[in-house]
Amino acid sequence: MTGAFGLMEGADPFPVERMIEAGAGICSTDLQQEGLLFDGAVGTVLIGTVPYPIRTEGAQVFLGETRLRTRPSPALNFRYWVCGACDRSCRRLYCIDGLWRCRTCGKLEHASRHVSRSLVGYHRARWIRRRLLLPLQLFSEIPSYPKRYTRKRRLVAELRVIEASLAKHLQGINDTLNRRRAQRRRWPT
Repeated sequence: MTGAFGLMEGADPFPVERMIEAGAGICSTDLQQEGLLFDGAVGTVLIGTVPYPIRTEGAQVFLGETRLRTRPSPALNFRYWVCGACDRSCRRLYCIDGLWRCRTCGKLEHASRHVSRSLVGYHRARWIRRRLLLPLQLFSEIPSYPKRYTRKRRLVAELRVIEASLAKHLQGINDTLNRRRAQRRRWPT
């Protein structure tokens, strides 16, 4: 997995509009629970903050002026969306550039795949610190626990290993930056 080392602070190489959490999506499960995917159903569905009129005619669902197809599940009393691009059955469709597509066809990814990718173990260390009710700042003081606190002592041992590897990784980055600075000084201007 490649890291995000060398990017400007706050910059992300993956565009925000291509993240699932940022897109307007519609879930067939939610609509079926509300009774809007049955033949002849009429109602309004809220997608993001925009209300859309919805009506169902057989296997077709009209979301405003857009026609979406559904397909019954082979094993359950459930309907799936049919992606307009790949004809695949899926539970969620996302509005991408005005067209309703599945996650794969829209090239969408979850935001968690693009957070702190260059610091392996960072989230695990913060989770352990939250679990032990310690300050979230990495490398801060860790109390010692009595022998009877076996789980806490195991988590503390894991935290120390993760923080040691993070320190080694950050030292490597620092060495690389120092080496690059030294090379720049020797370059002719």
